[in-house]
Amino acid sequence: MSRQTKQLMKENNDLALQLHEGDNRILTDIVVYIRGADISAYRQELVRRDITQMILDGEQRGDTAEDIIGGDYKTFCDNVLMEVPRLTSAEKSISFLGTICAASAVLLTVRLLFALTDTLKENNTWPDIPITTGNIISTFLILCAAILIYNFITKNSFNARFLGSKKIPVLCILILVICICTDLFLNTVILTIHAVPLLLTIVALYILYKITDIIN
Repeated sequence: MSRQTKQLMKENNDLALQLHEGDNRILTDIVVYIRGADISAYRQELVRRDITQMILDGEQRGDTAEDIIGGDYKTFCDNVLMEVPRLTSAEKSISFLGTICAASAVLLTVRLLFALTDTLKENNTWPDIPITTGNIISTFLILCAAILIYNFITKNSFNARFLGSKKIPVLCILILVICICTDLFLNTVILTIHAVPLLLTIVALYILYKITDIIN
């Protein structure tokens, strides 16, 4: 994320604190929906600033967010977003690459920590870490599930019935159980990696993520 985007995000956070509690909740739902839009992070913050200021101006007149926007927040957001330039194919690819790098770095870090904990207890040395079929499949499943759940939540941020249902928690538990079983039973070792190269891979993924974040 560029410095300009971070600064605008901070300003928007401060601006939102001036809203009444009920209007702030509505704005939160709007922001979640905007996060799923096919526009850059900076343009998301620009849209957020304009909507926040519009609600603030309305509050000064004695109006609520519902009075200003109407009851159909999704249609309002869709109409606003229609006027915002979409990401190009190249920008989408860069953004997706950054997401994959960040998620992969986190997952590999978790695996590395568990492997180090187990191995250091046994021989107190930096270990060779076996990579099994289950490790690869479960990591892929977690990445896909995280992206799908994120998209579901952003697309349904105004659907209180959907968000309040048990579907998402049940889905998360199901994915967790599948990943654990995959790790336990698909234990054929494909390759073995020393902890140092794996650590360097994590660092490289994080750096690549930061580069894509700055570009977008």
